Amino acid sequence: MSLKETAGGSSIEILETSGAWYTYEANGIDVYDEKGNKLGKSQKAGASAVKQVAISRILTNCPVLTIPPLVLSLLEKTSWLQKNPRFSVPINFGLIALSLTTALPLAIAAFPQNVVVDPLKLESKFWNLKDEKGEKLRHIFFNKGL
Repeated sequence: MSLKETAGGSSIEILETSGAWYTYEANGIDVYDEKGNKLGKSQKAGASAVKQVAISRILTNCPVLTIPPLVLSLLEKTSWLQKNPRFSVPINFGLIALSLTTALPLAIAAFPQNVVVDPLKLESKFWNLKDEKGEKLRHIFFNKGL
């Protein structure tokens, strides 16, 4: 299976199977001020969250689909693996496990879980909100999930 197919499948899984895309587009997700007070729901923040999660899923697959085949193709040229081909599968599984172990945390960390956004990038109802001091909010927060 190619990287393109796997990346596409992961993205479709997020957008379709979980129903997140429709739910976030139709209902939005909760957004908060810096003190954690709920300001309402934003469809734009929801769409941004789904896109970021889809990209992180693609980033998870990249090392798993590239590193093990490259390393294994180099190892298959060695005389040791040519004499012991039965170790090819365990080595491949080990390389996949190692790739996942390192790629997953990095892919999840590609985007922060708690996102800070300028209110002007959201719907107009968030543009002129003020804090308890009467000052215009400069940042709005939302949790994109994993």
